[in-house]
Amino acid sequence: MLLALCFALPVFAADPAPTTPPDDPVIAKVEGMEIHASEFAAVAAKKKPADGKAHTEAERMAIVDQLVTQRLLVAEAKKSPEVLDDKKVQQALVSALIAKDIAADVAKPTEAQLKQFYDGNKALFMTPEQSRVSRILVKAGGGVTPQQAKAEAEKLRAVVAKDPKTSFAATATKSSQDSFADEGGDMGLVSKNDKKVDAAIRKAAFAQKAGTVSEVFITKEGANIIWVQSRRQPTQKTFEQAEKEVAKAYRQDAVAKATAARVESLKKTAKIKIDDKAVAAVSIPEKGAKKAASGKGAPDDDEDEDEDEE
Repeated sequence: MLLALCFALPVFAADPAPTTPPDDPVIAKVEGMEIHASEFAAVAAKKKPADGKAHTEAERMAIVDQLVTQRLLVAEAKKSPEVLDDKKVQQALVSALIAKDIAADVAKPTEAQLKQFYDGNKALFMTPEQSRVSRILVKAGGGVTPQQAKAEAEKLRAVVAKDPKTSFAATATKSSQDSFADEGGDMGLVSKNDKKVDAAIRKAAFAQKAGTVSEVFITKEGANIIWVQSRRQPTQKTFEQAEKEVAKAYRQDAVAKATAARVESLKKTAKIKIDDKAVAAVSIPEKGAKKAASGKGAPDDDEDEDEDEE
């Protein structure tokens, strides 16, 4: 619905013709769209002159032709229902509308407003629960099956499980096959929503007690063993510690509210007709049914877990 409503706005209107600043004159117009000196200069700065010193007249006109071509294609795209119906194009237009129009009108908050936002949303500004994790990885692939990798990892686990404080780092340095081996397997602090870390590792990092070694488990890389060295409980950040995060969250919230207000305004004048019976009759496939039907299988656990966390 948001896409359809935002399309009612003059996203494709030709650039308005305000008084051009004397330091940024219009150097060309294409279908009513202006090309300014600043844009030309930005493109030219990225193109090295043939003689290494200054752009020739021919080189300058080639840059102008590049900008004219871009404007012509934009103008043509505006006329194409096929282009405008493309979901990625629509999403790009909505994003541009929000960034260039709606967000531009959101006023910069005062410190008092930021503090009020912080006080009302303290849960957003917590240092999350974290586990200090070390890993040993036995890679699968290149002729090594996951089962073979797991069998080798089981041997290594038998070495480190009883006393990881004295044996895990040395074993990881000698036998682990990932980039953390040089650090004795130390991956540092891991939080539940750290998307840079495999979901299975995150899950294992919080499913076991601090000081313990996990059972061997398989990821896309191979067979894993992790040692949870310690765990840090969540802590509340002060306003001063979180001020940049508060400002970012405040702006996101303000832009979301401004966007919702714009949509509500559009609804009052837009021609919208919804067939309730047709909506109710739509058959919605179960999650994973499309992949299963195509023979690719259901989504793996890692993908499901990541989707739930977002």
